[in-house]
Amino acid sequence: MLELHFGLRRHIGVGFWIGVVFLCLAALLYAKSESEEHARNWEPLDIPISLHQGIINTPTLRPDLDGDYEILIEFDKKFSLNRMECMLGVLTPKGTRPDWCSGIPDLINISWTLFEGKKIISHGDSSYYPGGVWSAKVDRHIGRFQARKGHTYTVALNVKRNASELNIANPRLVIGVPQEEGEGYGALIAVERLGALILALIGGTIVLGRLFSLELRRRKRTKT
Repeated sequence: MLELHFGLRRHIGVGFWIGVVFLCLAALLYAKSESEEHARNWEPLDIPISLHQGIINTPTLRPDLDGDYEILIEFDKKFSLNRMECMLGVLTPKGTRPDWCSGIPDLINISWTLFEGKKIISHGDSSYYPGGVWSAKVDRHIGRFQARKGHTYTVALNVKRNASELNIANPRLVIGVPQEEGEGYGALIAVERLGALILALIGGTIVLGRLFSLELRRRKRTKT
């Protein structure tokens, strides 16, 4: 058995081990991409809220990344698109209300203040960010601020106008990395996974090719 083992190592060749190295590198690169994807919390705060007039104080949030964070209110699609635009106060590129909003009130009038402990770090108002995003949910932008990794923050929302009509759409306060920055990290992870796949294909081809070659040799020897 020992003689067979050393014989296999002698005949298997350097190419086989090069293939094994490629496979190990592929596994390490894929594991790195998985770790990076799950290590970051893209949305350090996501809580249900009620849009009755008054103050909403959030739990503590701890960002995983330095940089910009967006404050959004996310809604289910319980109204028609046009009506939702009007009630959320979404403006046209010219900065005016859409023509079809006549008679439909703008319900969003919310200011916010960002605290680190008792210190005010930033503040703003929904009127500065009159935009929205329509996808699986409907997002109304409320504000944007810069935060530092590992620091702890709280946010106080001041709902200045009763918007409880929107509660049927299950509003949630979401604070997270802006979509464009999240897509950048996602693209990097996708490149790493593609690299892992390429390395795995190269390594697998080398290893299987070498094993196939050894099998052909063994069959030739058996026939002779």
